[in-house]
Amino acid sequence: MKKLTIAATALIFSLIIGFTYRIEILNMPMHLLIRDDQPKKGADYILIMMGGVSDRTEHAAKLLQEGYAKKIIFAEAEQTKAMKMGFRMPDGQATLSILKLLEVPDDKIEFLADSANTSSQEEVQLILEHIQTINPEAERLILVTSWFHSSRATWIIERQNTTPIKIESLPTPPPATWWGKESDFLHVFTEYLKWTYYLLVY
Repeated sequence: MKKLTIAATALIFSLIIGFTYRIEILNMPMHLLIRDDQPKKGADYILIMMGGVSDRTEHAAKLLQEGYAKKIIFAEAEQTKAMKMGFRMPDGQATLSILKLLEVPDDKIEFLADSANTSSQEEVQLILEHIQTINPEAERLILVTSWFHSSRATWIIERQNTTPIKIESLPTPPPATWWGKESDFLHVFTEYLKWTYYLLVY
């Protein structure tokens, strides 16, 4: 009887804890994907990873305005058929247009327009090499990407970084829950698939 009472009490306590913190528990798959290093202001560059053009660019512009870095740097990605046919603007050009609309000064923008990166690895390697060429004394770079992409992007850049530049992640803000919108749900689901692929291949 005593053991049954203890078990019942433990079960009730667990249910209360689970109900109280149910959102936090259910959000664990999302939070595991987020890498936020909470960097200090004053970095040399903010690197915008291509992909989620609007949210990443707006976030980077806001960070620049708040003094988190001296300049924004990004590189053009490979163009799709739709882009080549003129039906859609390339990601890098779209990023540049948004930055201009947000009134980011030209001297605060470093755009590698002639690149055609097909992966995050190529993108990161190109930008790190470019920084070392134009500013070999650069010490710190803030990585801006979407919240769901931040842990994998930082993992990639840390593995490839052979420079003395310190890389810190400061992604776009996550949603309140990852299942509230179909797009957020799919982002989390596909990101775990990508993590699996990267861990197996790289």
